[in-house]
Amino acid sequence: MKARAKLLHLTTDSRIAGTENLLLDLAKYTDSKCFELEFATLAPRGPLQDQLEAQGFRTHALDARSIKDTPQTLSKLVGLLRSGDYDLLHSHLFHATALGQVACALVKRPITVMTRHYSDLMYLFGSPVQWRLDGIVARRVDQVIAISQGVRHVMVQRERVPARRISVIYNGIDLGKWQPLSKEETRANRSELGLKDEIVIGAVGTLHPRKGHRHLILATAHIVRNHPNARLLIVGEGVLREELLAQARALGLEDKLILAGYQTDVRRWMGMMDIFVQPSVEEGFGLTILEAMALGKPIIATNVGGIPEVIEDGVTGKLVGPADARSLSATILRCLEQPEWAKSLSEAATKVVAERFRVQDMAYSYQLIYEQLLSRNGSTQRSEAQI
Repeated sequence: MKARAKLLHLTTDSRIAGTENLLLDLAKYTDSKCFELEFATLAPRGPLQDQLEAQGFRTHALDARSIKDTPQTLSKLVGLLRSGDYDLLHSHLFHATALGQVACALVKRPITVMTRHYSDLMYLFGSPVQWRLDGIVARRVDQVIAISQGVRHVMVQRERVPARRISVIYNGIDLGKWQPLSKEETRANRSELGLKDEIVIGAVGTLHPRKGHRHLILATAHIVRNHPNARLLIVGEGVLREELLAQARALGLEDKLILAGYQTDVRRWMGMMDIFVQPSVEEGFGLTILEAMALGKPIIATNVGGIPEVIEDGVTGKLVGPADARSLSATILRCLEQPEWAKSLSEAATKVVAERFRVQDMAYSYQLIYEQLLSRNGSTQRSEAQI
């Protein structure tokens, strides 16, 4: 029996976003006495490898740059699995999970776990081939982890994954890394963007149709009629950048929209925001919502996927329907015109995130899943650590 189980986390991208932040947290809080962790990305080396190696972890980059690289990437992954002697493969996101399952079938090991980070993304934006492949892959893994009940529901109802094989583990947040910025820090950061007394409405997320940014831009056109000093700050990069800029120009919002692009220090940018908005039309959970809660921001979000499991409507934030610019603008205006109401939402949210969404609890729940799978195979001993 091994003293430690060897676990490989496999994901798609090497840039830092929601899934990659989860991996960094698992790296920090998984019990190193019982688990030896390594990390691999399909993509070439990036900030994820840099941060993990700075913490002392071994990493791998399979150097996939396009779908044309799939055969070579698969070959590299098969070689890694054969040489690594892993007890568990834990995959994240569609491409990594699909390729991981093919590689594991070829080498006939190890135990496989996947985390599903999205809800009905493939049904809204994917192809029929992706719908079917998503379900096939999910039904093949030894254990599925869904990041919300909303995600679990989609997998059971639409992909026919047996409910007994899906565990729900909410994302957690490392509160030590998400303390509110001081007024002096916020003022200095805002001044770098030429912002002084402006109202900053903000969002964080990849510029993809699923994130609903175009509805937020449309809502902003109405808001600035009532509050000409309002600005919209969107942090994130993606395929819709030029389209969103064109939309802003068409609405006369050229000087009201700030597209900050991809940023590694999201806390700094989120700290500049007076109101945080999550306008997604699809969302498995919404990790950035936890970050905004920890930073004490009033939150407006759409009632989709796992978001209602994070935000209690009217208590810790305000929920609106998806793709509804009118409701978004009305709720943002209410926050601006009823500051005490907005403050009550943010104060309640700050308490809840510390009580319900601790990263330590999340990591321990993941460990229990690993231990249960390994104990069935007699592969390792149970952790005695209490996180």
